[in-house]
Amino acid sequence: MNYELSTENLMNILKSVKSEKEFEKYLQEYTREGNGFGIYFLNYICEHDLDTALVIKNSGLDRNYAYQMLGGKKNPAKYKIVCMCIAAGMNIVEINRCIKLGGHAELYPKNTVDAIIIKNINNENYSVIDIDMELDKYGLPVLEKIK
Repeated sequence: MNYELSTENLMNILKSVKSEKEFEKYLQEYTREGNGFGIYFLNYICEHDLDTALVIKNSGLDRNYAYQMLGGKKNPAKYKIVCMCIAAGMNIVEINRCIKLGGHAELYPKNTVDAIIIKNINNENYSVIDIDMELDKYGLPVLEKIK
């Protein structure tokens, strides 16, 4: 899948599609629907030689739910994606990419929850538990509970 092309380039590719087979190929290669998050995340796990089960455990999410997220059977909420990304040790750019692939808006510094997450990620020494503790300190729900 190629998510790096500009909208203009994608429009040009789409204009050149002449058959149903070409259109199906376009949908597979260039659209974000489906399981863009799961595919990107699993590729990240492989590239960084991480243990998927350990990442899921460190995310604080239910194991079955997390595997369903990765397999495309669940359309995860933004902050569930964030939990998985944090557990995998992703940086802010990688986390925002996963959030976008999951169909959500990137972390936004004017949003209190997002600001807390961004601050912790920029601190480079963070975990889901660390962020949850800080959210609790400000009277906010933990990541897993945010819709």
